[in-house]
Amino acid sequence: MEIFRPHHAALERKIQSESYKVLIGGMTPVELEERLIAGGIRFGRHAHDMIRSEVFSTLAKPEEIRVARLTPEDFGFSIEPRAKELSKVPFLPTRNFT
Repeated sequence: MEIFRPHHAALERKIQSESYKVLIGGMTPVELEERLIAGGIRFGRHAHDMIRSEVFSTLAKPEEIRVARLTPEDFGFSIEPRAKELSKVPFLPTRNFT
């Protein structure tokens, strides 16, 4: 059964049409956490511990990036992918999924 059919052009169109700009960085991790809480964002203890961890960092200078919400279907999957299937996606960041 084929579960992966890449549609590069369709994916690129969705990224272009449905992405939006987000400003990241320019604050410390503690400031980030405070702004999230002030903005009504709720998160659990694990997220709090992660933000307060020594290895968590933020950018010193603000930077604008584009983000898009994508689904497995956007990548051509007909079912929820597993690590083996994700390793076949050539345009995902290079990581060892297996």
